[in-house]
This record gives sequence, structure tokens and C-alpha cells, in this order.
Amino acid sequence: MPFQEIKPVETAQQYLDTAIIRAKRKASQLKVKGTKVNKIKTLEMTKIAIVRDILVSRLDEVLTSFPRIEELTLFYRKLVEYTIGKSNLKKALGKIKWSKNKINDIFKQNNSKLKSAQEIKDIYRIKKGFYGRVSSVLKNPDYKFLEKSRRTLQSFPTIKKRYKQISIAGFPNVGKSTLLSKLTGSKPEIAAYPFTTKRIMIGYIDNMQFLDTPGTLNRFNKMNAIEQQAYLVMKIVAEKIIYIFDLTEPYPLKDQIRLYERVKGFGKPVIIYLSKTDILDKEKINEFKKKYKAISDIKELKEFF
Repeated sequence: MPFQEIKPVETAQQYLDTAIIRAKRKASQLKVKGTKVNKIKTLEMTKIAIVRDILVSRLDEVLTSFPRIEELTLFYRKLVEYTIGKSNLKKALGKIKWSKNKINDIFKQNNSKLKSAQEIKDIYRIKKGFYGRVSSVLKNPDYKFLEKSRRTLQSFPTIKKRYKQISIAGFPNVGKSTLLSKLTGSKPEIAAYPFTTKRIMIGYIDNMQFLDTPGTLNRFNKMNAIEQQAYLVMKIVAEKIIYIFDLTEPYPLKDQIRLYERVKGFGKPVIIYLSKTDILDKEKINEFKKKYKAISDIKELKEFF
């Protein structure tokens, strides 16, 4: 998804300051003839028109660069719902649209008043009223929320439709990233997730995309952001799942088995990979392989794809 194309969202004051500075600069370049009243009127009409154009354009950039939630895939819709809130995002963008339209209305009203103004004091009063109303309208949207939402969207993993999606599952620190490096033969691409110091790693082989999906035994509503997103990858995106067991037991084996049973519940083809076999007792390895039909050879694992 083109989330990287979403425009940064600034503050109301930044938008207004930028518009006013540009308006003053352009107006100063005009050569206006006529009476003093007409000169001032022309300059002020020019300035409020430029301010309107810039503000409407910048707000429209925000509106059009954010994705339409209804057009996202199920996976991304779910991510939006759980990390941002679909209704919250729609409401925030709705306020941007309202502000854009309101600024247009304010401009039309004040431009008409300026046209008919005959006194310099009236021109300045109308101009002041325009900036005051525009400033008030600009404060309506929640720009901080939208900027946070933009960063969250840009942190989502890129799921490439033309690739087969393979999830590498298991508890943290059981060897998922090591396996990913062995499979791809290169350092995996790392995608940051919001609200956490953890990362999801992505790697590629030919037409396959591998996603490191850390697991947990927590209920969905108790999972942190990375765990929820990993859960959704396995449930919605993954076509096949590699589940890693670590018999050195950084997590108790009984918990690894419970997580494995949960992963099987997604109804996807699952193969068990045994990590860290170089430091394990061979008898223990063989016993586990026999019981769970596990493998520890990379070449054998690649046949699963």
C-alpha cells in the first residue's frame, strides 16, 4: 500500500503562518495603480485569495493522501481498526474536509465585502475578520492525531500481493530472525511498528515473502500492538506457517506447545522447525522430531514452500 505517500500533517499555526508569509511575499511583488484605497483593497484581496488557495490546497493534500479505508485489504482494515480506530480516523479527516470547505465560504464572504468597501478602515477590519475566522476554523481538526495516524500507517509491513506469504511463528527469541536470515541469505528488511520497541522483519526468496511473527498466549485484547499485528498476519495474510520450537526453553516447552496448537487453529499448512540444534542433545532432538515430525535442515524446510 502507498502509505509512504501520505503527506506530513502540520499544526494549524504552521499552515496559517506559511500561507500568510507566501501571501505577503506575492502581494509585495504586485504593481498596483489607482487611488490609495484601491491599492490597499487590491493588495488585501490578493492576499486573502492566496491564503485561501494555500490553505485549501494543503488541507486537500492531507485528505487525498490518506487512504480510503473501504478500499484497503482486510488485513490493513483490521490494522487500522486496532491501532488507530476506523471511526476516529474518519472523524478526523471529516473535520479536515469541513475546515477546507468553511475556509472557502469565509473567503467568498469577505472577498465580496472587500469589493464593496470604500474606506481604508473598513478594508482592514474585513481583512482582520477574515484571518480571525480562518484561524478559528483551522483549529478545529485534530492535527496531532492525524500525524500520529500517518506515522502508524507508514509503519505497517508492506504485504506484496505478487508474493506468496510465509509466516515464521513462535515465541520471541526462539530463532525466528536467524532462520529468516538463513532462508533469504541476506539481512532481512526491518519494518518498525508503532507503540513498541520491537520490530517485525521481512525477507524474500524468489516469489516468497517471509514475515517474522512473534507469538503470545495472551488474548487478543491483551496483546500489544506488535503481537496483534503478527496475529493478523497469521490469521489473514499467511498462506503457510513455519512454527519454531526451541528446546533450550527460553519459554517453557508446554507454553510453546500451547502456542503451536493456537497457530494450527488458523487452519493454514504448518511445518515445525527445530532451532538451535547445534547446542542440543541429539537424543532429545531425535525424540522430539519423531513425536512432532519436526525438521531442522534448511534444504528440507525449503521443500515445504
